[in-house]
Amino acid sequence: MRSNTNTNNGTISTNKKRKREYSDSIHHPQQKRKQIKKYITEKDLNIIEYFSGEGNLTETYKRHGNVESFDIDNGNKEDSFLLFHKHIYEKKKYNVIDLDGYGFPFKFFPDIFLLIDTGWMFITWPKLYVNYPQNYRKINHQCYLGIENPSIDNVTSSLKSWGMCHWREVEILNVIEFNRRIWRVCIKVEKISPNKFNKVYEREGLLKSINNQLAIFR
Repeated sequence: MRSNTNTNNGTISTNKKRKREYSDSIHHPQQKRKQIKKYITEKDLNIIEYFSGEGNLTETYKRHGNVESFDIDNGNKEDSFLLFHKHIYEKKKYNVIDLDGYGFPFKFFPDIFLLIDTGWMFITWPKLYVNYPQNYRKINHQCYLGIENPSIDNVTSSLKSWGMCHWREVEILNVIEFNRRIWRVCIKVEKISPNKFNKVYEREGLLKSINNQLAIFR
């Protein structure tokens, strides 16, 4: 598929239509299911899907436990970016969290980690320079990640830093790239003690990462 940076109205209209129709070439459900099956083998898990769409992944998750699915365009009509704050207030906990929206998921971080003590997260992350050429998007990335045009290493480093904001150790298990446009990241999350926090903090070099993110405000 051609890049959305192409300003041809026909191309942009076609891309939007394909998204509305939940085209496999946009959502890549088979690859996502394969990734889930590789890393999730346990049963009786509490699972939540934000931006669940037409439920391409829901049946796969149901094999592993209870699933809550939310999407603003289907079924319950819930806005996931707002709903997760409610779930935090209600002190809910999940073993698996799936963030599978069209846009950038950084609005969930770091507080999404309050919903998980031990488990997995699957995160869909579009590439900025391919999908969104607007300058304000670059400013968003600068504020959240400390860099205007992040690589996958910048993204995974930020996920680790955000996890540590709430005493969660993040392990990057797998990254899939779809059509050079999107990354799908699988991470393992574990809530850790203060003593282990210091060791992880030093091992991952997170102080340098955090300082880089804060440098823009100095």
